[in-house]
Amino acid sequence: MFQRAPIEQVYNNSTGSEQYFLNELPDWFNVSPSGRCQKNYSVKYFDISKLQSSFSLSYDKAIFIQYLYNLELQNYQNTTKAANLSLTDQDNRFQNILDRVQSGVQGFPLPSYKRVHLIWIDSYLKDATAKGELQNLLKNEEMRLGHPVFISLCLSATEMEKTVEELKLANENIKFITYEALSIFTPNKNRSFQLQLSLTPFFKKDQELHLYLNKQNRPQELIGEFIIHK
Repeated sequence: MFQRAPIEQVYNNSTGSEQYFLNELPDWFNVSPSGRCQKNYSVKYFDISKLQSSFSLSYDKAIFIQYLYNLELQNYQNTTKAANLSLTDQDNRFQNILDRVQSGVQGFPLPSYKRVHLIWIDSYLKDATAKGELQNLLKNEEMRLGHPVFISLCLSATEMEKTVEELKLANENIKFITYEALSIFTPNKNRSFQLQLSLTPFFKKDQELHLYLNKQNRPQELIGEFIIHK
């Protein structure tokens, strides 16, 4: 049974949740080189390596914490128009999210199908023609062999939800992963020189990851073993 860690163990007698955040990254981190877009929300990036070490977390669980925290932060900013949380609120939200992730909550629910269709949605949103190609792809018989997961390097989770509605796909049970999941850390706790997301740790070993790119090269931010479809 999951038990909440005592607060003194959670923070190791240090400075609360603040110790798990990275310093503000340069503005160019808000630009996706592959998506060629400017992100509308600035992500609060975590020290994924420190999270893993402090709480014995796997890479995917540490990413879930960063992802969920940023979703809460975006909701707070949209609701209150304030830029930042108070330190007390920040600590409380961090603790709550940590508890949820440690008890098994996923930041972004993922399909358990043997075959997973990762669709780089940014490559299908540039114009009406590309959106039509997305609709054709989703109607293709091949899509019935697995489950679609939209991945965006340009849209936040909030923006993705609106986009899915605009595309009239809200009832299709499409999963998605947005740029709040990107990190400068690799699964082995090393730092990278760019934001990236290693997707393989989020899926089971027997799952096939098919990546659909709409005639584009694979984004350098997406790391993993994929079967590529252009």
